[in-house]
Amino acid sequence: MGYAPEELMTDKYLWLSRVQPEDWENIISPTFADIFAGGTASLEYRFRHSDGTLRWIGEMMISRRDPEADCWIVTTVATDITDRKNAENALRQSEARYRAIVEDQTELICRYLPDGKMTFVNQAYCRYFGLQAADLLGNSFMPLIPEEDRSCFPELYASLSVENPFFTCEHRVILPSGEIRWQQWTDRAIFDETGQILEYQAVGRDVSDRKAAETALWRLNAELELRVQQRTERYELAVSAGKVGVWDWNLANGEIYLDPSLKALLGYRDDEIPNRIENWASLVHPDDRLAVEQAVNSYLKGLRANFQVEHRMLRKDGSICWMFACGTGVRGPDGEICRLMGTDTDITDRKIAEEKLRNSEAELRALFNAMTDVMLVFDARGRYLKIAPSAPELLYKPSQEVLGKTVTEVFPEAEANFALTHIHRTLSTQQTQRVEYSLEIDGKLVWFDGSISPLEGDRAIWVARDITARKLAEAALQKSEEQFRNLFDDAPIALSLARVSDGRIVKVNEAYRQMLGYSNSELVEMTFIDITYSEDVAADLAQLEQLVEGKISQFQMEKRLIHQNGELMWAHLTVTPLRDRGGNTLYSMAALQDISDRKRAEAELQRLKERLQFLLASNPAVIFTAEPVGDCAITYISDNVRAIVGYSPQQCVGDRYFWSNRVHPEDAVQFLGNVAAVSELENRTCEYRFWHADGHYRWLRTELKLLADSRGKAIEIIGYAADISDSKSAEIALRQQFEQERLVGAIARRLRESLQLEQFSIPLLPNYCKYCWPIGL
Repeated sequence: MGYAPEELMTDKYLWLSRVQPEDWENIISPTFADIFAGGTASLEYRFRHSDGTLRWIGEMMISRRDPEADCWIVTTVATDITDRKNAENALRQSEARYRAIVEDQTELICRYLPDGKMTFVNQAYCRYFGLQAADLLGNSFMPLIPEEDRSCFPELYASLSVENPFFTCEHRVILPSGEIRWQQWTDRAIFDETGQILEYQAVGRDVSDRKAAETALWRLNAELELRVQQRTERYELAVSAGKVGVWDWNLANGEIYLDPSLKALLGYRDDEIPNRIENWASLVHPDDRLAVEQAVNSYLKGLRANFQVEHRMLRKDGSICWMFACGTGVRGPDGEICRLMGTDTDITDRKIAEEKLRNSEAELRALFNAMTDVMLVFDARGRYLKIAPSAPELLYKPSQEVLGKTVTEVFPEAEANFALTHIHRTLSTQQTQRVEYSLEIDGKLVWFDGSISPLEGDRAIWVARDITARKLAEAALQKSEEQFRNLFDDAPIALSLARVSDGRIVKVNEAYRQMLGYSNSELVEMTFIDITYSEDVAADLAQLEQLVEGKISQFQMEKRLIHQNGELMWAHLTVTPLRDRGGNTLYSMAALQDISDRKRAEAELQRLKERLQFLLASNPAVIFTAEPVGDCAITYISDNVRAIVGYSPQQCVGDRYFWSNRVHPEDAVQFLGNVAAVSELENRTCEYRFWHADGHYRWLRTELKLLADSRGKAIEIIGYAADISDSKSAEIALRQQFEQERLVGAIARRLRESLQLEQFSIPLLPNYCKYCWPIGL
């Protein structure tokens, strides 16, 4: 503590003055009554070191009565527990950060053993599967995965090493409702110092929407390509099948030659439509007539090099078809266009296909706009063919700067080679590749989860999702877990972690193993009940039940533990819960302190107290102690007080004026004067009458002695009170007898001196006999 023993012994208040004030008031001071009543106390408080820092002190105080010295002896053992307190605080903070990071994640987080049995799941995992943590912990996750998707796991687990401790995979899962969903998981193996896998930590998320989008995109691309092919085939078929008709329009007289096949396109026979321009124009859709007229006039005025227009026509059956009209002018001798001749082609199917294509493109665009993933299409050389407008802020460079360029023209060499390697691997294997990578974009490091899938035509689609937040969370989680693990393993106090569902011990630190002597292999097969003495199990379980139900935030108890060698040892136990975000208690963490030596000391002290109580009870005098100042209230009195004055020890100690109020009023001044006059050099003895509980006064003799410290300061008054009623009664009887004898003698002398002895003797005879008879006269 930074102080020499001489300092502490010279200044008896030095130690108390260095105690943190609130700890003195709330922790130390309340224990004095127990200590000076022959009890014990175990304290933890803060103490100001000589260098000015606050240290935590663990102190055990044991008091015992020394009958020879007729005083109380208090033995104190103080230990610096600052490191333990700091470890406990750091452990609680790390645990809180760890729990907050894990439980606040929207990602699914779990840990599992090499056999697949889960040891931890966060709240997001439970919500996703609609199950409670208790339903999942201790069970394998494999039944949640369709059997056909499990074949990839042996190869993935075999690929793990200390240098490459993680893998990423995608697979389907079966929800309790029977619904099939897609998930993506990143699993990390945690190795011990020998390179053996202790457990796995996994972070997963639902990728069903992305999978659906990828499938929809692939299908849509295939559909578009099919539609373009069909459109081309239909157009060629339309041409070959006569869906093109020729016309020749004489601008001067308004006559127009219409190929019968052209009229047939509208469902008319040749004779049903007169070869007049006004008749043909009447079949143009009303909404398109102005556009057709403007196209003709623009061409005739020389404003357009070609006459081309797409418009709708009215069929005979009332339906509408689309026509593509194109033509060229024939000039007369004056150089003016006099005839316009050309073809009309039925493009109805193409227009319908284009409308469907626009709708599909609109749907695809809406899908892209709703997505936050980067979507790129590359050819085999790594050339940018398409860039979806879904997440422009996540592009390495703006799309207009990279379209048509290769990755080697856009990225540095290392990143370009990385991209080309995965594109080539995807195209060569025709299988989807998964990869996680990072890019520096606008001065910030952004992490991506990439999926590269093959397309037709030696192309690949690269879909990348921003996982920066997840990576930061994983890094923070890993750091927090490492801190928690280091604090747990290196803590100087014994710590253990047990499942509340079955009491199984899942983790202990080195201090725990040394304290109880068990090895790790022994402890993993045990529960906390196995190492608890049978008579203490019920109390432990009762406290644990209240902890799990949330009725208490922690509990402390002292119980007996079974050492590995079979011996019993005493431990002070502090248990706190580890709960998930939903408030469900998953684990209990216990901090243990070996108190076997203290228990043996307490047992010995109890034996000494029992001997002392026997001696005091056998003593005919009441032994007591009192305060040396003020009202000199009684602080202790032996149990035999009841046999002597009829009152219990509690009555005498409970009321500071109890004893003085029962002293006979005529003796009170003498009694209080003796109490006030007692000193270290002079004992005081007094005899007084005391009101017995039976309603009579008894005579008591009390001797008082003042105990002082080395500096002469009064510590307490000790004394005894003995019942002297019998001796006092005898003394009073003797005094009365003496007075009677003296009175009779005086009367006799006066009688002899009387001159009228005969006359006086007769009246006095009765009274004379009354006084003379007791003494034999």
